[in-house]
Amino acid sequence: MSERGRTIGFLVHDNVTMMDVAGPADVFHHANAFGADYKTVMVSADGQAKRAANGHYLMVETTAARAGALDTVLVPGAYGMVAKPFEQELVDAVALLTNHAKRIASGTAPAFVDSGS
Repeated sequence: MSERGRTIGFLVHDNVTMMDVAGPADVFHHANAFGADYKTVMVSADGQAKRAANGHYLMVETTAARAGALDTVLVPGAYGMVAKPFEQELVDAVALLTNHAKRIASGTAPAFVDSGS
């Protein structure tokens, strides 16, 4: 890893599947225990907390517009995500975050989000 570490941004949104956030976040946390240098940051399109599919709220630290360049952008899934059109706010946030990211990852359905970039 580089000396400065790597920042992983999680784009959380309403109805997000909690295990698609918590699982990867724990993996990066455990990697740090073995010498890695990851920082995770929770991001939403508007900077507001988002309600997960299980009813719990996820606090976020910043907006997509203010997140800056991230090493990896992770877009977690949601139940029924491909059954309806993606909200434009989510698509715009994906475009903002992935514009300068080195890596993009998703859990299942978000792989279908087309940011147009």
